[in-house]
Parts: sequence; structure tokens; C-alpha cells
Amino acid sequence: MNEKDICRIAVRIPFAEDYVTLLGCAIYCFNYYESCIVDILSILDKGFRQKYYRELSLTSGNLNKKFAKIQNAQIATIPGLDRCFSDFSEIIEERNRLIHSHPVTDVVENQILNYQADIKKSVHDFKWGREQIRDFTMCVDECLIRASDFKVLRMSC
Repeated sequence: MNEKDICRIAVRIPFAEDYVTLLGCAIYCFNYYESCIVDILSILDKGFRQKYYRELSLTSGNLNKKFAKIQNAQIATIPGLDRCFSDFSEIIEERNRLIHSHPVTDVVENQILNYQADIKKSVHDFKWGREQIRDFTMCVDECLIRASDFKVLRMSC
């Protein structure tokens, strides 16, 4: 039995396999990027990696607060750190919109995710169609490339 068969048997929730695959890719890419941020923080704060993975329970937002603390203390001495921090801060907002969205049926009867920032609004603020998920994933990838470049430079210092 392959993975697609298991998912079809295990759940009775309607979904398009290509859409769910895009979602999985987006989430995995963000998690990969977040691990790069942990590596950067470990370079700046020795032992952080071990604490993060074994002792701390940090959400992305709390990890960002830790990053802010380190970044504020070292911004003048480490070129490029501010860009890594701002990239991560911005992408967390997008990721939260994706993770905290809800399934809806769009106008062409597809199941997609929808995020509404202000519950007082009668129309939804953001629909996560395939194009929006691809754009988010590409944005994460671009941030990861910059963060990886920064990490390699810092490791060589």
C-alpha cells in the first residue's frame, strides 16, 4: 500500500491531492528554513541548538523573540543579521496565515484554505489557492538562500 492509499483510507475529508501536496511542501520548506535560523542563533549563542531541540519548546514567534534579542545586541557588529531577522519576522506572519486558516469551498467548488484576520469582516481576507501557496513556498526558499549564505559566512569567521 502506498502513502496516497493510506491517506485515502485514513481520512474521509475531501481534498485535492495536488493541493495537499503543495501545502505539505510549503510547511516542510518553512520548517527547514526555521532550522537554518536555529543554526544561525547557535552560531551567535553557543549551545542554543542543543537547548532549542532538547529543552525549549519554542513556537516560531518565540524563536523570533529570541532572535530579536540576539539581533538587537549584535546588529552593529554583524553585517546581514538584520536582513535575516526581518526575513524571518515577515515570513512568520505569512506562515501563521497559512497554518491558522480554515477549509472552505471556493467559487469553482474546490476545497482550499482561507484566513480571516478580522472576525468582524463578512468577507474573508485571504484565500490560499495553489498560486498563493506556490508563492509562499518560493518566498521561503529565497529567505532560506539568504539565511544559508549568512550562516556560511558566519561559520567561516
